[in-house]
Amino acid sequence: MLYAEPAVWPEQVRLGELTYTTRLPHLPAADRLPLLARDEYLPHGYRQLTAAYQRVGDDAATRLVQLAKHRRHRA
Repeated sequence: MLYAEPAVWPEQVRLGELTYTTRLPHLPAADRLPLLARDEYLPHGYRQLTAAYQRVGDDAATRLVQLAKHRRHRA
């Protein structure tokens, strides 16, 4: 389990093979995406976060994460 307040996140992170089995506390996707943005672009993290929101039926968050993944890929 990984939990850290955004205020203590380092400038760069290496999330590698991070999986989202639980997301506690339940935060909106917009609050979780900045952590992924601190790593190099790896689609795995976005896929994992998308799947986590899909499991709980949060369609809006799922779409937001997918959109962020596509924007990052194009950048």
